[in-house]
Amino acid sequence: MVLEYTAASALAELRQCAQPATLGTTAISLGLEDHASFAWQAALAARNSLEPLRTILACELVAALRGVRQHRDVPAGTPLDALVQRCASIADVGVDHALVEDIDAAASLLGSL
Repeated sequence: MVLEYTAASALAELRQCAQPATLGTTAISLGLEDHASFAWQAALAARNSLEPLRTILACELVAALRGVRQHRDVPAGTPLDALVQRCASIADVGVDHALVEDIDAAASLLGSL
């Protein structure tokens, strides 16, 4: 369940970053002008959403890899077999261990998959 909690926490952070920056306006100059360009805040929210998205995708990769490895019926020479081989740095399911290393390893693989 730790993997699910990690993904859920990252999803909550991603949802927070996805809130529209234009929900409010700011009146300036004693109400004579409205400053409504919240472009900078929207750009920051987009940048801040990258890490939780990376965490969610890494958790999904770890979960999928664990499922494939438990099934143990991956035909050799298939694209799925190649993917499992590329994910060798992610620990196997058989040993109880902290998942932070697996999530970090999966996150580092995301750009190359």
